[in-house]
Formats: sequence, C-alpha cells, structure tokens
Amino acid sequence: MILSEVRPDAGAVSVEYVLVTLVVVALAGVLFDVVTGGVVQDLLASLVESALEKPK
Repeated sequence: MILSEVRPDAGAVSVEYVLVTLVVVALAGVLFDVVTGGVVQDLLASLVESALEKPK
C-alpha cells in the first residue's frame, strides 16, 4: 500500500511551515525597510535628543 493512500495529507504540515516562514521573512524585510527609512530614523533621533536635553 502506498503511503499517500493511507495519509493523503502527508507533508502538508511541512508546506505550512515553509509558507509561514516565508511570510515572516517578508514581514521582517518590510519592517526593516520602515525602521531604516529616513522618517523613522529622524523621529527616533529627535526623541532621543529631547530625552537627553538638560531640563530648563
């Protein structure tokens, strides 16, 4: 008897893991682009500078 006749969904979990991994890597790439973009860097820099200023 062939294994696919016994379990027709054999290997489905592996495919799901691959798809989830690809989605996570794609989202990480988008997040990296957003964080390293100029607008976010400028916002974070101004936030740090204002936190480090001496109180008046």
